[in-house]
Amino acid sequence: MLDTFNIADAIVIAEMTVSRVTGGACTTLANLRKVVDAHKKTRGIVKVRRALERASKRSGSPWETRLRIFAEDEAGIDGWLINIPVFDPFEHLLGIADLLEPQTGLVLESDGAGHREEAQHSDDNEREEKFENSGLVVSRASAVDHRHPRRLTQRLRAAHTTAKVNERKRLWTLDQPDWWHTWEPGRRYRTQ
Repeated sequence: MLDTFNIADAIVIAEMTVSRVTGGACTTLANLRKVVDAHKKTRGIVKVRRALERASKRSGSPWETRLRIFAEDEAGIDGWLINIPVFDPFEHLLGIADLLEPQTGLVLESDGAGHREEAQHSDDNEREEKFENSGLVVSRASAVDHRHPRRLTQRLRAAHTTAKVNERKRLWTLDQPDWWHTWEPGRRYRTQ
């Protein structure tokens, strides 16, 4: 993390090291902070401290982290919930939102290379339809989108504006039904 090019890279490394969603967590944010606190005058330590302040154990992929950092820093949209289960009023799981801004109902989905494989693409389409039919606004971004930062900023701001003025009823909730707490496939997404 000390030698990373920028803070976004440092956040990605931290999050992928501690992610509880991917199942590959090697350590915890608390342990990373202990190591950083033990180094007072090390080149790059300020960047690492800032990265750890923004790091989450809920990120599921490097591009998901990059999308959140981009949305915060470039599009000015804060308050993201990461890999959060979203339910309908009847306690059915609509899906796991990569990033959700709960005030407006904006969902950002980060699409890695595997998201265009036939089965994954079909699953993504179904989840997106469930989200949108429940009053959420969905915007998707891939690695290619990050190569065009001005255009991506405009798209995210436009989606955020659409979500803010969305007149549709809010037919979604973050309230977790009782069954969610014992359902094994949801274990990695439970609040920890």
